[in-house]
Formats: sequence, structure tokens, C-alpha cells
Amino acid sequence: MLWLPVAFLMEFGFGQLFKVSQRRGYYAPLVVSCNYLVLAVGLGVYLMMTGGLSFSPMVIKVSLVTGTAFIGAMSLMTYALERVNVATVLTGFRMAMVVSIVASMGIWGETVSPSQAALLLSC
Repeated sequence: MLWLPVAFLMEFGFGQLFKVSQRRGYYAPLVVSCNYLVLAVGLGVYLMMTGGLSFSPMVIKVSLVTGTAFIGAMSLMTYALERVNVATVLTGFRMAMVVSIVASMGIWGETVSPSQAALLLSC
């Protein structure tokens, strides 16, 4: 739960920075790409320092599938962000996480604690 306030702040910051870049006329795909490039470099450095960086065949396969899905989703989000309000797009994009959580409960039998359920309902 310690990371939850940080995640909220980062999400808020992303939305605000994207809005600033949008108002200044920056190219949206470049803004989003730079955002995730900085995150990837930071995570890569952290994993190298902790010895968690691995490039096994399964990691590469999962990374390719996940990366392809992510790039598609981010392209769609960026396209939408260029056309409608940031709040509308980010709300819809984040609500998609609720669908994923509910699906994982049904498919994988995962459980949700009362505090997690409260967070889900607040979305």
C-alpha cells in the first residue's frame, strides 16, 4: 500500500504533463514514447543493480507479446488524447484495468481484499 500514493501522484503527473505538452503543440506519440523510454531505462538500471535482469527465451517471448499489446494500446490512447479531453481518455483507459482485475478473478481465481475492492469501486 506504500506505493499506492506514489502511483496516484505519478498518474496525476502523467495526465498533467500530457496536457501541457498538448497545449504547447508537441507531437503526442513522441511525448508518450519519451515517457515510457525514461521508465524503461530506470527499470533497466534498477534490475541490473539488483541482478534481476534476465533475457531467457520465455522472457523475450512474453516481452514481445506484451510490448506489442502495449504499443497498440498506447497508440490508441495517444490518438484519442489528440482529439478529446485528457480526463475523458485517461478515465476510460484506467477503467479498463477494472475489467482486467475482474477477469483475473474469474479466470485465475484471484481474490480481492476489502481494501482492494474499495479501490475498485472508487474507480
